[in-house]
Amino acid sequence: MLELDPRRLIQTHFGCRPDDLARSVVLSTHWPLESFAKLWDDEPEEHNGWFAAVTGRYRGRELTVVLTHNGACRVGQAMLTLITGGAERFLLIGRSSGLYDEMRLGDVAVVRTSICGEGYSRYHGADHFLDDPFGWRVTIDESLVLQLEAGLKERTGEFDVGVHSVRTFSADSMLAQDRELSEYVRIKGGHIIDGETSAAFATARIHQVLAASLQCVIALPLADKPLFGAFGGEDSRRLEKTHLKMSALALDAAAVLDAYEPD
Repeated sequence: MLELDPRRLIQTHFGCRPDDLARSVVLSTHWPLESFAKLWDDEPEEHNGWFAAVTGRYRGRELTVVLTHNGACRVGQAMLTLITGGAERFLLIGRSSGLYDEMRLGDVAVVRTSICGEGYSRYHGADHFLDDPFGWRVTIDESLVLQLEAGLKERTGEFDVGVHSVRTFSADSMLAQDRELSEYVRIKGGHIIDGETSAAFATARIHQVLAASLQCVIALPLADKPLFGAFGGEDSRRLEKTHLKMSALALDAAAVLDAYEPD
């Protein structure tokens, strides 16, 4: 990676100084910063540069939330910049397609292993850009996954959604998440398809920081409930409820990540 001034990078990307940001960061692909507004212990500090972000306290722990929007390159670029400024722990929250019969729309997945199907990792996740990272797997600490899963099950019990510990295949194109790709990923041992987790996990591996990923299941392509499909009834209600709760679930999980002590 280029040798760049961390202060200039942070100022350009977030409009602030490195010490204005927390060591633990939530990377939100779809949930706007406004959805976190009522959850903070007190008034958070806003940051605006190439990315919009807020830093505040949640249950006594200082956390930063960044709205990355979707895409492996945007998540990766935000992570790399934040790492130069001293960030050490990252929680990605995103949306995914579920591939197994026991999954329902609105379920939440804790990713334990990422499988690379995106291009960002060629440049910032592999040891050299000529290495082909397609299919490359990164697995995070099992004890961290168990802690995150336990916390989610406690919080989601009140609104009837499943919590799954999964392997995800990360694909650059949302429109590629069709039945053919879904069947391929399932054969390879993947449980869901998302767009960003492998970029986050690869970056964390190379730079020796912690990363985790929570995914809201918004499609079931093998059950004829594809991305951008029109869902009604219980499917729609469950999905909407999880989407509204996701910001709170993310801050809970980020607090767990911030307190986590690796073995």
